[in-house]
Amino acid sequence: MGLVVLISIGVIWYFFIDRVIHQKFKVPKRGWSWYKHDNKTYAIFFYLVFTACMLIPFVFPDANLFLLFPFVGTFMNLFFCIEKYIYKKDEKLYIIYLSDALFWFVLGIAAYISFS
Repeated sequence: MGLVVLISIGVIWYFFIDRVIHQKFKVPKRGWSWYKHDNKTYAIFFYLVFTACMLIPFVFPDANLFLLFPFVGTFMNLFFCIEKYIYKKDEKLYIIYLSDALFWFVLGIAAYISFS
């Protein structure tokens, strides 16, 4: 039952809510160039935090990564949201990153409720 809830959250989010955000705010379509950093300091900090998150299974071998991964995704998208808000506010990409962070957070809460 929990897996059905997670899949339905993903389908609703990306087929309905994401389309409304794109239409309302006139944000360009997604591409791999969105994940390029605009500042070297943010890039260094991002990769340090990303490496620390990838080391969690080695530091805490009993951690449930299925429940932890959505919250790591939330943190990373919030990090990109802040960077895009500071450096490229006129492109409105921060709205999509904030939406993705909210999606990962909702997914994490639903996974925690369903599977713990």
